[in-house]
Amino acid sequence: MKINQKAAVSAVIITVIIAVIGVAAISAAYVVLSNDNDDNKDSESDKTIDNTDPKDNTDPTDDTDPKDDTNPKDDTDPAKDKDNNSGSSGDSSSTKKPIVITDGSGAKITLTKPLTAVITCNTNIPKAMKIMGLENELKGLSFYSASSDQTNYDMFHPLFPNAKHMDITPNMTAEAIVDSGVKYVICPVSSMTVTAANQTSYEQLGITVIRLDCTGDTAMEDFEKLTTLFGKTSNVMKAYNEYKSTYNTVVKNVKKAAPSGNDEPTFLYFMNSSTAFYNQTSAGSEMIESIYGTNALRSISGLDKSGVTNSANETGLAEVIKVADDKKNIDYIFIRGATTTTSASSALTMWNGCLLNTNVIYNSLSGIGADSTGHIYVFNSNMMSGPLAYVGYVLIATAYGIDTGYDAATLIQEYNEKYGFNETTSGLMFEITIAEGTAVANQMA
Repeated sequence: MKINQKAAVSAVIITVIIAVIGVAAISAAYVVLSNDNDDNKDSESDKTIDNTDPKDNTDPTDDTDPKDDTNPKDDTDPAKDKDNNSGSSGDSSSTKKPIVITDGSGAKITLTKPLTAVITCNTNIPKAMKIMGLENELKGLSFYSASSDQTNYDMFHPLFPNAKHMDITPNMTAEAIVDSGVKYVICPVSSMTVTAANQTSYEQLGITVIRLDCTGDTAMEDFEKLTTLFGKTSNVMKAYNEYKSTYNTVVKNVKKAAPSGNDEPTFLYFMNSSTAFYNQTSAGSEMIESIYGTNALRSISGLDKSGVTNSANETGLAEVIKVADDKKNIDYIFIRGATTTTSASSALTMWNGCLLNTNVIYNSLSGIGADSTGHIYVFNSNMMSGPLAYVGYVLIATAYGIDTGYDAATLIQEYNEKYGFNETTSGLMFEITIAEGTAVANQMA
């Protein structure tokens, strides 16, 4: 029995020793595991410090407000490239899509980021930029004609305070553009624009020429391309969509007010400054035909339609127009005057010197003659193309006697107030009447 008691005591002692050893082992393991966990935590903390935001490696001045189109570093296109909103500048070429358009000449223009500085040629492009709130991006103004160069600059410079007065477009050199710090020139496609030779000289110094008219039948398309070139920021798109809505609404309502039917009148559309008729391929003719009437040149077979106009001095053209008039009287003669055709006296002076009046064949047309039996209308040039072309729709309808419900002067006043322009609200359109060989001009709008 004593032996059994000693054995029992020994067993208890052994059990206690084993328990103590086990507790010590567990404690040691716990310490090891705790240290391992602490090491892991330290490692994770190091990663956070080293790269608190894997996307934030930008210059703090870059893209501070992706909606601010006046920020010269705004490379965002929220509509098309959401990744750009991260502001990453680590490798923009790999994260941002290139900007690509096809300009009016068919040339493919590719940019790595939106334009922030341009020189423009002539008047329609800077007007388009002003409408879209891109005043600060225009760094140079060039106009085509020496006779109106200073007048145009004096008119545009208050709208574009950052714009330098460049030489007239035919004389603007590549060196002058480089000196201005600008690498992009936006000019019309083919009329009153940069010559092919000058473009070549520009390109040799790294200057890109972009050709957009911002007028006529491509006006809205060209406006859209401008928004793309400048990054389609929210401010630009808002301004563009507001303008487009006004333009499209007016044009739609004018067309809706026009009479329908197959027996439409015929017309001639004459550009006085070029001594040429707009043929059916021109934006001007398409504008009139979209309202009412048919261009009389459509009835002339073999007409050269390689361009949008045909010279009134072209051999044989006067004779074939007279033949067409003899078969069916040409009902209306529309004349695009100058930007200075703003009074009855200026319209009459223009008509008295107009080839349609001075040429013996043309002045024998049924709508002219010694007594005007047709309708002859002279328009201020600014209303017939460019940003105010929607007013031209109203004026053409007025000539046809169509009540559109619009007042041209009111539309222009609203345009001036919204965009800061100072376009004339009177002297927009004149009717020429002839009695016993004497012409009189009457203002209609």
